[in-house]
Amino acid sequence: MKTKLNILSLLILLAFGGAVADFFINGLDDAQQGYAQGAAQGSANSLDLFTSFTDQEGSAKQQPPQYIHEVSLRHTDPNTFTDTIYNTLTDTYLPVQYNTLSIKAPQTQQQGWFSFLEGLAVCISCIAALMLLITFISLIVVIHKSIIFAWSNVFRLRLMGYCTLAIYLGNMIVHYIHNKEITALFSTPGYTIIKEQASYSLVFIGLGLVLMAEIFAIGLRLQEEQELTI
Repeated sequence: MKTKLNILSLLILLAFGGAVADFFINGLDDAQQGYAQGAAQGSANSLDLFTSFTDQEGSAKQQPPQYIHEVSLRHTDPNTFTDTIYNTLTDTYLPVQYNTLSIKAPQTQQQGWFSFLEGLAVCISCIAALMLLITFISLIVVIHKSIIFAWSNVFRLRLMGYCTLAIYLGNMIVHYIHNKEITALFSTPGYTIIKEQASYSLVFIGLGLVLMAEIFAIGLRLQEEQELTI
């Protein structure tokens, strides 16, 4: 029985660790892209400031920095192919429909509280993911020691559920801000933009963990009442 429990715990730990690692890797890529874009924008602003001081008569206006945005699209008419792509083998153009695009466009000037909210949401998601991983590892350790029905495990399950819901909330806020930015930048006839959404599975997992914690709590209360009556 304990061997099966250890194997199952190890498999869950590996799967959960992979999910958390993927979350941080994707977040690191976004952070690196944001840093590069911010550095480019800072360089452009510095160049504009230098130009304004060195050329009082006025010089050519600097173009705003361009950023690469990933956009998912849905064609309004699946049977209509309004775009084309060049085929080098036949030297012809083939009709196509785009599902995803990488567009290069100036970044919209976000309101200050939008930028603050996005940064706060990313920080909350990262902290919640780290706490979730640490709590899960501690839960596996105490279960390995055959400590299962304990109030400390109820607390751990509740904390894991709340952390999962916090990750979903942070992702939802980031996706909302990103969708708002994309719709303000990009529109093309024949296509609708597919808005990014946070995974609803996080909601079910989080609520499931909280429900499991409450079931454990009810069982522990009944056990304590039986011990008092005896």
